[in-house]
Amino acid sequence: MASSVRRILVCLVLLTFFGSPAFPQDDEKEKITLEADYLVYEEAEGIARAEGNAKLRTKDMTLYAPHLEYHVYEQAAKATAGDGGEVVMLSDGKRLSGERLEYDLLSKEGILYNASGRADSVFLRGGSLEVAPARAAMQRKWISKGDAKRVPPEEQVGRWSDVSITTCDQPRPHYRLVTSHVTVIPGYRLVAKNPKIYIGESLLFSYPFEYTVDLREKKEGASAVPFLAYDSDKGVGMRLSTSLSWSEEFEADATIFYWTKEDFEGEISGRYRPNPELDLFLLSQYTYSTTDDEKLWRPQWGANWVHRGWTANVLWSEREDVEVEKEAGVTYEGTLWRSPEFSLSSPWKKVGSHNEARLLLFWGEYEEIGESYRRSGWGVEARSEEDPMNNHRIKPYWRLRYLWWDYDHEDDLQEITSANVGFAWKAGIFSMRTAYLRRWVSGKSPMDWDDYDEREELYQTISMPVKGKWHLSLRGGYDLRDSHLDEMVYRVIYDEHCYQWEFVYVDDMVENDDWAGLRLTIKVYPKQPVFLNDRMRKLDELETEL
Repeated sequence: MASSVRRILVCLVLLTFFGSPAFPQDDEKEKITLEADYLVYEEAEGIARAEGNAKLRTKDMTLYAPHLEYHVYEQAAKATAGDGGEVVMLSDGKRLSGERLEYDLLSKEGILYNASGRADSVFLRGGSLEVAPARAAMQRKWISKGDAKRVPPEEQVGRWSDVSITTCDQPRPHYRLVTSHVTVIPGYRLVAKNPKIYIGESLLFSYPFEYTVDLREKKEGASAVPFLAYDSDKGVGMRLSTSLSWSEEFEADATIFYWTKEDFEGEISGRYRPNPELDLFLLSQYTYSTTDDEKLWRPQWGANWVHRGWTANVLWSEREDVEVEKEAGVTYEGTLWRSPEFSLSSPWKKVGSHNEARLLLFWGEYEEIGESYRRSGWGVEARSEEDPMNNHRIKPYWRLRYLWWDYDHEDDLQEITSANVGFAWKAGIFSMRTAYLRRWVSGKSPMDWDDYDEREELYQTISMPVKGKWHLSLRGGYDLRDSHLDEMVYRVIYDEHCYQWEFVYVDDMVENDDWAGLRLTIKVYPKQPVFLNDRMRKLDELETEL
């Protein structure tokens, strides 16, 4: 009986709404439905009052509340939570909740008090949340004209005051940013004003700039946390960075470094993406180099292009500080000009059931120690697919590469063939990875940075849990030709539910070029770890080969 009465009330209210002069009488009018345990429509005032499990539904939004008023002539909704309840607003898969809502269905603008919600993988909780379409948000100066161009004009933009931000889904988040206000552009980015960073309930750091979270997960972005590292040449270092943006296609980052031995260094980078396949970039670093024994500006610029698996890169650089690992514990350091360097790689193609291969092409002009050279070449790579034997305790893998280089210097040629064979395996609580590397070289290069020697090494990695959330990993690099342990890499990992800290220390036993670094990985963005310097990037690239 109660459900029948409820359906009758809904029908009466709908008939009244559609008969109202506030609604245009054509087939394209937006339908609005209102349901509740108890409904009263006051025709003289044009107000529908709903009590108990009230639900208001439009084409773009569904609103739930214990108490709800709908003003027919103004097309405005007012909802309150009451004791122990909440007002819930659902739109485009997003959920917002709070204590009280005032919303204009015509302009799609409103305010939610004591609001909490989620934007992509980011959880927010705080004071009042104002929402408005992107066009109106730009007029109110919540967002710039460039930001407004990145989203549809009717996309809802949020302006939140006194808000706590985290990507941790725990009731008591392990980390959070607290800011006086934040602007949320769904599917694009979140901008927090001068946030304070908390680990648990402890204040870690107050960020002096606006902090941007890229919700598209396309780039690493700047870190709000000052990160520490150690380098044997520069001492202990700290980094602070911020992101900048002016248009839909252009983005930039600015970074300041401080080292105990070398004082300040800096870096400015910009990227222009005219389409999803093309990426134009500019990077200028003011850094110290042991080769030059001074700090200099080191600009680089070029383009990256990706299309259906094909990848092309072109790079110019001046006074580039180059580090090339020739073998475990042996790293070439020098200064290089590229003017320019071009590379092209084909898509990976299947060869057999669990193998794949691709072709490589190269051409470049270089300057090293005042001498100019030209290099051209080609190559082929083949490898086993990742984890081809998922159901086996022992997982073998292999990788082969052949490179042929021709130089415009006398009769110099260089052929390099390298092979990597290994397997990952388990032994009780220990996770093991064993890799054998062999390199054969014929001929030579007139340049030092790409002149290689033969190599034969054995790498062994051992990882194990230590206690609770702590883990330890050790990797040794042993030179089989010299019968010498050349390098040790130590990792201490603290693995929380929402994030992971990783401390890395590299002990170079050949050149004594030791260094250390710290990495933070937010687990909802696993492909965007935050770390200090390129050495950790290069270490990652090397270990993908092991």
